[in-house]
Amino acid sequence: MMNFQFTQEATIILPVTGNDGMNLKPQTDTIVAELFDSFGGFTMQQANGAWKDPETGREYWEPVSVYHIASVWNEVNIAKLVSIARKAAEWMKQEAIYLSIPSKGVLFVKADEAALGAA
Repeated sequence: MMNFQFTQEATIILPVTGNDGMNLKPQTDTIVAELFDSFGGFTMQQANGAWKDPETGREYWEPVSVYHIASVWNEVNIAKLVSIARKAAEWMKQEAIYLSIPSKGVLFVKADEAALGAA
């Protein structure tokens, strides 16, 4: 009988441009290098995302890159991906970075705070 080791897919969504319209390619390149170093690869799709600031009511619509990362999602790998998301939030000057981890759920990761669970 064949022995298969199945992995699961996590997702991190990164903006293409900053809230001020600045191109985020240099920051994205650094984050992508960290994804390669930590997980060996990913699949990336271009998409559009939107969210509404609950305090101001302002709507944000933006092009995004969706990265799908296959791995065994133990505590070590989860911590690595949360750390990468936190760096992305800081370097890209974002309110939060969307992160989805199998069997855990969705987190909105902020640069200077712990990851916040989705409501």
